[in-house]
Amino acid sequence: MLKSAGILGVGSYLPPRVVTNDFFKEKCGISGRSIEKMTGIKERRFTIPGINMVDMAFAAGEEALEHANVGPSEIDFIILSTITQDRIYPSIACQVQNRLGIPTTAGAYDMSVGCAGFVFALLNAFQYVQTGFAKKVLVVGVEECSRNMELENKEERKVNILFGDGAGAAVVGEVSDGFGLISSSVGSDGSGSEYMREDSNHRPSMDGEAIFQFASTYIPVIINDALLKADLTLNDLDYLVPHQANLRIIEKAA
Repeated sequence: MLKSAGILGVGSYLPPRVVTNDFFKEKCGISGRSIEKMTGIKERRFTIPGINMVDMAFAAGEEALEHANVGPSEIDFIILSTITQDRIYPSIACQVQNRLGIPTTAGAYDMSVGCAGFVFALLNAFQYVQTGFAKKVLVVGVEECSRNMELENKEERKVNILFGDGAGAAVVGEVSDGFGLISSSVGSDGSGSEYMREDSNHRPSMDGEAIFQFASTYIPVIINDALLKADLTLNDLDYLVPHQANLRIIEKAA
């Protein structure tokens, strides 16, 4: 029988530099009022000299371990999601393993799944615990989007206003029956690969309207699928937490 797996503790880290919409008015010529009207976003965080992705991931992971009351020696796997690492190897997960003092017997790897990465990493962790392959798994999501921004590039303005820097982490382990992950629903649609892409120089481009329509349409679909698998309805929910920075997409989905 599969074990019940759930989140034992969580942690996060935000770099200290607060970047308001007025920053983009000065750098990109887009008014702060327009950004808030389009996205609902008022501010985001950027890294500062001396703070990198490993630092952010380490801080979030350390807080998650403390919140879960779990020692580094108890972690069997580290799964780290990111698409903004400055190099493919050494993996950030391995560097976090070393910084946290997690034993070298623990597996550690990075995965690249874009915006859905943390959710996919969590599902991997749940399955490791459910099958008994691991007892406790540290999951980390970290991005440093500001490092890749060319603020003077008018073609990238719609991307730059959306993203910031930070890290989140969770410790996944066995929980009592009836708790933890009840069901899940995932999907992938490569037909929309032109809507969000990067060129050979890692410069991003985005069709904002197409992404808006896709996200606001499929959020309700995947929620209802997960509820159906769990034999639940919307009336059974107390909270619904979407992974989405754009308030307008959340409002349309709702």
